Amino acid sequence: MSFTALAWGIRQSTSSSTSKLVLLMLCNYADEHGVSYPSQEHLAGLCQITRRSVNKHIQELVKANLIEKYRAVNKSYGYNKYKLNMEYEKNIPKGYEKNILKVREDISHNTINNTNNIYISKFESWWAVVPRKIGKKKAKSIYERLIKSKEVTEEELMTAMERYAESVKHTDDKFIAHASSWLNAGRWSDVVEVKEKVKNKNWLAG
Repeated sequence: MSFTALAWGIRQSTSSSTSKLVLLMLCNYADEHGVSYPSQEHLAGLCQITRRSVNKHIQELVKANLIEKYRAVNKSYGYNKYKLNMEYEKNIPKGYEKNILKVREDISHNTINNTNNIYISKFESWWAVVPRKIGKKKAKSIYERLIKSKEVTEEELMTAMERYAESVKHTDDKFIAHASSWLNAGRWSDVVEVKEKVKNKNWLAG
């Protein structure tokens, strides 16, 4: 989460309240460079709108020059990245930057237990996508360790889990990996093929 990005997003004017909500969700997932890459499926769930609507509002944000959209490739699949155009820092009210710096300082002096709370929101969003919800406490511990070690980003875990969940939605539970096993095996880098369920057809013998 970028406090600077959220502060910037709150101040921006958009064409509609839904566009503003999409912008704030992108700000919430932005890294220190102002780059955000949650999937459109995830944004749709967070904003409680359709994926088609998400795409429409993203295009509006692009036209308004609030964000830039481009494609990126991560090993086996492509995905969208969004760059927040935060260059207009001159509009920040007096004292605003000091407040942001203080929040950052408070976070940097957190105890280990308090620091865990930083990951709660995104972990819960990720857990909501997990197709087989077993061993949440263990999965949370592994998730936080991976993020802290910078072995993988939260956005990469979310995108990969969404793809995995989609690929096994017609699979029996016993063949679906537990969340902790999925994380320990580094399966966010798997090449995932999403197969559609095909109905059986009766063919007449010629």
